[in-house]
Amino acid sequence: MKNIVEKNYGEVTVVENSDYKWGVIDSKGNEIVKFGKYDWIEGFEQGLCRVKIGKQSSNLANNDNKWGIINENGEEVLPCVYDDNSPLKIR
Repeated sequence: MKNIVEKNYGEVTVVENSDYKWGVIDSKGNEIVKFGKYDWIEGFEQGLCRVKIGKQSSNLANNDNKWGIINENGEEVLPCVYDDNSPLKIR
Protein backbone atom coordinates (compact mmCIF):
# COMPACT_ATOMS: atom_id res chain seq x y z
CA MET A 1 0.00 0.00 0.00
CA LYS A 2 1.35 3.40 -0.98
CA ASN A 3 1.13 6.54 1.16
CA ILE A 4 -0.42 9.41 -0.78
CA VAL A 5 -0.58 12.15 1.88
CA GLU A 6 1.96 12.63 4.64
CA LYS A 7 1.87 15.51 7.13
CA ASN A 8 4.85 15.54 9.48
CA TYR A 9 4.53 16.93 13.03
CA GLY A 10 7.91 16.36 14.63
CA GLU A 11 7.96 12.84 16.08
CA VAL A 12 4.72 11.75 14.38
CA THR A 13 3.34 11.80 10.85
CA VAL A 14 -0.33 11.76 9.83
CA VAL A 15 -0.68 9.57 6.74
CA GLU A 16 -3.42 8.81 4.22
CA ASN A 17 -2.68 5.70 2.17
CA SER A 18 -3.80 4.70 -1.32
CA ASP A 19 -6.89 3.00 0.17
CA TYR A 20 -7.93 6.42 1.58
CA LYS A 21 -7.37 5.20 5.13
CA TRP A 22 -5.83 7.55 7.70
CA GLY A 23 -3.28 6.58 10.34
CA VAL A 24 -0.42 7.95 12.42
CA ILE A 25 3.14 6.64 12.36
CA ASP A 26 6.19 7.55 14.42
CA SER A 27 9.58 8.65 13.07
CA LYS A 28 10.64 4.98 12.70
CA GLY A 29 7.55 4.02 10.70
CA ASN A 30 5.79 2.23 13.57
CA GLU A 31 2.00 2.50 13.49
CA ILE A 32 0.67 4.60 16.40
CA VAL A 33 -2.92 4.87 15.17
CA LYS A 34 -4.15 1.94 13.08
CA PHE A 35 -5.03 2.88 9.52
CA GLY A 36 -8.82 3.10 9.15
CA LYS A 37 -9.60 3.60 12.85
CA TYR A 38 -10.65 7.19 12.08
CA ASP A 39 -12.19 8.53 8.88
CA TRP A 40 -10.23 11.79 9.15
CA ILE A 41 -7.20 12.87 11.16
CA GLU A 42 -6.25 16.54 11.33
CA GLY A 43 -2.77 17.83 12.12
CA PHE A 44 -1.20 17.79 15.56
CA GLU A 45 -0.92 20.98 17.55
CA GLN A 46 0.66 21.04 21.01
CA GLY A 47 0.67 17.23 21.01
CA LEU A 48 -3.07 16.91 20.30
CA CYS A 49 -5.08 16.25 17.16
CA ARG A 50 -8.77 16.29 16.13
CA VAL A 51 -10.08 13.01 14.69
CA LYS A 52 -13.39 12.14 13.03
CA ILE A 53 -15.50 9.01 12.77
CA GLY A 54 -18.21 9.02 10.11
CA LYS A 55 -18.34 9.33 6.35
CA GLN A 56 -18.73 12.67 4.60
CA SER A 57 -22.27 13.27 3.38
CA SER A 58 -23.63 15.99 1.10
CA ASN A 59 -26.92 15.77 3.01
CA LEU A 60 -26.34 17.66 6.26
CA ALA A 61 -29.41 16.04 7.83
CA ASN A 62 -27.72 12.63 7.44
CA ASN A 63 -24.33 13.79 8.68
CA ASP A 64 -23.24 11.26 11.32
CA ASN A 65 -19.74 12.65 11.84
CA LYS A 66 -18.45 12.57 15.40
CA TRP A 67 -15.25 14.29 16.50
CA GLY A 68 -12.77 13.66 19.29
CA ILE A 69 -9.16 14.39 20.23
CA ILE A 70 -6.14 12.07 20.44
CA ASN A 71 -2.62 12.65 21.72
CA GLU A 72 0.70 11.78 20.01
CA ASN A 73 0.57 8.30 21.57
CA GLY A 74 -2.75 7.60 19.79
CA GLU A 75 -4.70 7.70 23.05
CA GLU A 76 -8.15 9.30 23.04
CA VAL A 77 -8.17 12.43 25.17
CA LEU A 78 -11.80 13.09 24.20
CA PRO A 79 -13.87 10.29 22.63
CA CYS A 80 -15.48 10.75 19.20
CA VAL A 81 -18.92 11.73 20.44
CA TYR A 82 -19.00 15.43 19.53
CA ASP A 83 -20.85 16.91 16.53
CA ASP A 84 -18.91 18.52 13.70
CA ASN A 85 -20.02 21.99 14.78
CA SER A 86 -18.76 21.49 18.33
CA PRO A 87 -16.12 23.97 19.44
CA LEU A 88 -13.34 21.39 19.75
CA LYS A 89 -10.40 23.72 19.58
CA ILE A 90 -6.87 22.89 20.60
CA ARG A 91 -5.23 25.83 22.35
